[in-house]
Amino acid sequence: MVDLSNAGTFCLGLTAINANYTCKDTICKEIFLDVTNPVITLVSDTITCLNDTVTIMLGVTRPLQFPPIWSSADGNPFIIDFNGIRVWKAGRYEVSVLADNNCSAFDTIIVFEDKSFVDPVIVLDTLTCALDSVQVMVFPDSTL
Repeated sequence: MVDLSNAGTFCLGLTAINANYTCKDTICKEIFLDVTNPVITLVSDTITCLNDTVTIMLGVTRPLQFPPIWSSADGNPFIIDFNGIRVWKAGRYEVSVLADNNCSAFDTIIVFEDKSFVDPVIVLDTLTCALDSVQVMVFPDSTL
């Protein structure tokens, strides 16, 4: 057994000597170096009034040895999902992975929150002796 720590082509020469003949053979094998780090892709959305929980989707370019390790830099809670994590608080979320070649990667993503309301526009009419009822209409913005 030969212990190698570098990539390259390595050859082994074999010789068998007998009283009647000599046999020689050489076998070569190329040893590759795979130190490719996995590339992480994180995708999320903004927390809003209508979308109060968002999923941070994880994509990785290599198979993983173990499930990803998630954390929140802000101490926010999260739920681990099949494709990532579900969050309901804005903040910075982190993930680290260990690929099948024992190379690792780390990435962060910031989830934002936008719960601002657009001022509604209320349209009314005036009650009169001839007009004993009116409709009150509310529009989400000023573009009637």
